[in-house]
Amino acid sequence: MSLQVKEGYVIVNGKRIPLLSGEFHYWRVPKENWRKVLMRIKELGLDLVSSYVPWNYHEVSKGKYDFKGETSPQRDLDGFLSLTEELGFLVLIRPGPYIYSEWPNAGPPDYAVRYHRLHDEFFKSAEPYIRAVSEIISPHQHTRGGNVVLLQVDNEIDPWTSRYGRQLGLRGEPGLFHEWLKEKYESVENLNRAWGTRYRKITEARPLEIPPPSRKFPELRRYLDFCEFREWCVVQIAKRLTKMFRDYGIEIPVYFNTYPTLGTPQNFIKLKEVADLIGIDIYMPNMVPWDSLLHLSAIVRYMRASIGFAWSAEFGSGIWHDWHYKTGVIGPGHHRYMALLAMMFGLVGWNWYMLVNRDNWYFSPINEWGRARWELWDDFKYVIEVYKEVMPVNLEKLTETSLVLPRSLAYNLRDDLWNATFSSLHKAGIDFELYVPESGRYAKKLIIYSGPEFLKESQQELLMKEVKKGATLVFMNYAPRLSDEGGSTEVFKGYVPEVAGVYSVPGRYEVKLSGKSDIITSEYVVAYEEVRGEPIIAERYELRRGREEEDIIDVEVVKGERYVIGYVTKCGNGRIVTIGLTPSPKLLIFLHDALNVPLYVRPEVSNILAALYRDDGSYYLFVANVSNEEKGAIIHLDTDSLGISSNVVRVEEVRGGEVLKGSPEILRRLTFWIPAKSIKVFRITPSG
Repeated sequence: MSLQVKEGYVIVNGKRIPLLSGEFHYWRVPKENWRKVLMRIKELGLDLVSSYVPWNYHEVSKGKYDFKGETSPQRDLDGFLSLTEELGFLVLIRPGPYIYSEWPNAGPPDYAVRYHRLHDEFFKSAEPYIRAVSEIISPHQHTRGGNVVLLQVDNEIDPWTSRYGRQLGLRGEPGLFHEWLKEKYESVENLNRAWGTRYRKITEARPLEIPPPSRKFPELRRYLDFCEFREWCVVQIAKRLTKMFRDYGIEIPVYFNTYPTLGTPQNFIKLKEVADLIGIDIYMPNMVPWDSLLHLSAIVRYMRASIGFAWSAEFGSGIWHDWHYKTGVIGPGHHRYMALLAMMFGLVGWNWYMLVNRDNWYFSPINEWGRARWELWDDFKYVIEVYKEVMPVNLEKLTETSLVLPRSLAYNLRDDLWNATFSSLHKAGIDFELYVPESGRYAKKLIIYSGPEFLKESQQELLMKEVKKGATLVFMNYAPRLSDEGGSTEVFKGYVPEVAGVYSVPGRYEVKLSGKSDIITSEYVVAYEEVRGEPIIAERYELRRGREEEDIIDVEVVKGERYVIGYVTKCGNGRIVTIGLTPSPKLLIFLHDALNVPLYVRPEVSNILAALYRDDGSYYLFVANVSNEEKGAIIHLDTDSLGISSNVVRVEEVRGGEVLKGSPEILRRLTFWIPAKSIKVFRITPSG
């Protein structure tokens, strides 16, 4: 029985099975309804089902476990797994020790939750449970002829420093934190030098658990060490629990799930070294408002860039009690919109959580009796049909643009410049990848750096390496000049001029670059001196439009003022560009044009997003209307840059029926109506 995990799918006996599944908690539903519920899931079109296993429910007294329904029918985990196999399901099993899931103690019994997850007493408590539950799961593993193909170790692993800070040594007595500091710094002198402190011994050290107001070194290093300690804890917990499951007979691939963040404290890259699969948990408010859309885009793109693909271990299907006050009623249309948005951003699969309703949960498409909620059912059915037809695990994203995401942004170090650039890329309709230097993915023809002035020196060198290979690296306003330890770096020395001044002169500017020009609005100007290479000139077009008589003088006085707002310098086979204006949608489009970087697909109407993928000779075009009103979409595809030279192309809406056929010229201006808060997916097939 062969079993492998690849990027977003499992290979079972040589057959590729995408990871599209739904969560059903057997112990929260009367046993007599299990078959009805599972048959309803099968009717929806899913063949994978997932479930937690609650430690403190199956431990009927300390050290005694019921997994066969001897004390209650709902405790029959063994019977549940046998039933799923009978009905032809593959299973993702999630036995904890922690499960969260709006469940008492989040899973462990009272005597275990007194200790943090790296405490020897916690492992001593968890080991008998892991041994017992593994004995039940093991015969059902696919490798032994069963149907369980994946096992999740623990849940959103977190040292929970707010709860266990004293035990960990963060507050009060010395602890694990000081052991970690000693391993990193070796001596108190090295620690003091890094933190700017005067401790007499390492055990006196206390972290900064929130970012320092100054955001400057050496205080910042003290906070970054706290963040890195949390990540280290997560990895150690993951390793020890995984080994425990392996020691007790678990042979199938294991995975971890993470918070819906930019990989903290669950560092995607480091956790992937321990497990076969990583999945991010994603929940969105009803109909995904704009700020939530940006968050969804960020976390999906970041996971994709970190480990090569993005999969969601918990993909919101309804919402838990208490959180529903924040999300609002999850109504018809939401699940379709959220799922297709996530696919457009690069998600290749997910586990709907909860597909089946239960206590402390609302708005799932199947209730505890196995009955469909028909106002939601059709959306799930539609999404599954689109997913199976498009098969996102096979798709290659087509873009020549990437935005660097420095690790510091994952540590709650908000960066207004990066946020503005990220938002403006969406508003401009420019699809892109994130570039994560730690992983080496995804450096494109145009790499935009719009982050803090500190970055690991090794990562600065990676950026320079991409430039020398032929990339164009654009610094929005500033380049990194410091390492993440606070020391000066010289990686970009000779290519980054000194800032002459930052001027608060909001208005419109005629920007000239590489023989092209456009009128760009900016809130400020960053001017440079000692420019090397081709200067970028901004000439004041006007300060603002005169609204009253006295405003006219503003226009007349400032018009024609010139600033050197950047430069283009050759470096190896590539270029380094610095530009000192507010990152805006129009500026980003202008940079692509002036720097000759193709935009394979671009909407020409506001509040329309688009993404283009390729699979085996065909293209898949995702078009989203993110506004609250119906719009006429106009989409431009750059057929020359795409190399589409066939005589005929066929454009067909997936699961929609619309068909358009003609020469490649029709792709230069695709027009169609698209309802509010909805997404259309088109298959484009060149022929002839």
